[in-house]
Amino acid sequence: SAYSSTSPTSLVDLSYAPPIPLEIMAMRGLPDSAKLVWAIIEYHMRLNKWAFPSVATIARMIGHDEDTARRGLRKLEDAGLLLTQYRNRQASLYITLLPPRSESTQ
Repeated sequence: SAYSSTSPTSLVDLSYAPPIPLEIMAMRGLPDSAKLVWAIIEYHMRLNKWAFPSVATIARMIGHDEDTARRGLRKLEDAGLLLTQYRNRQASLYITLLPPRSESTQ
């Protein structure tokens, strides 16, 4: 196998993983870990049309701890890049968004 058993991606086929859009990569105030969280949510959306990975799954897939994954989710929400529907006793539903296009990029 290309991945060791301890690899965060060892059980995940990332061939469906989307590239992180340049508009998001260029956002200086957004930590790199939050950008990875965005990509993981988008990955799940492409597979299932809905994204509802647990925080533990997100953390495993980005190679960070759960606190970092939670901070990434909050940063994405604050930046307007993620809509979250909180559900009782179930994983939250997520929808990724792109940043609004600036007038210089339209």
